[in-house]
Amino acid sequence: ILKNNIFFNEQSFLNSATSLAYSLYVPSGYVFAQINNNDYFGASIAPTTYYVGYNGTNRATLADWQTAYPADNMSLSIDPLFTSSTDLHIVSNTCLNQGGMPIANVTDDYDGQLRSTTLPDIGADEFTGTDVTFAFTETSGVANNDGIICSGATVTFTTTNGSSYLWSTGATTSGIS
Repeated sequence: ILKNNIFFNEQSFLNSATSLAYSLYVPSGYVFAQINNNDYFGASIAPTTYYVGYNGTNRATLADWQTAYPADNMSLSIDPLFTSSTDLHIVSNTCLNQGGMPIANVTDDYDGQLRSTTLPDIGADEFTGTDVTFAFTETSGVANNDGIICSGATVTFTTTNGSSYLWSTGATTSGIS
């Protein structure tokens, strides 16, 4: 079982003209019994090139990795924002907060704190985060916000408590219409 882990790799092998770094490296044809709800994060620091994973082929992005392992569809590729390079606690990360799946025999985090039995955090540290909230506003039905949305009408979607926003339209504000 490979669930709820953070694989963080920002190594740079300065002694080499070119080198590779991976979050996960498995042999070609490797089959995971269960894999999901992980965070694969790294950075290419010259002369080292970062790849999310390797399984006989270099997998440059999370999407490339998920093509090889479709069951890993709830995993992320974001900076976990550790407290420091020597303190791997997470102060707050809305994407990792409650992003894991319960594992029956994993009841405590790495420093003894009780893990959530329903929505554990991704990573070894169970932390108290801020939940992202969503609100929809529409005025096209019989009454405002009645859930009836007429064809061609505008609906405003607003979020709060996120650290950054990127909508499919390219907008980076906390709400779009």
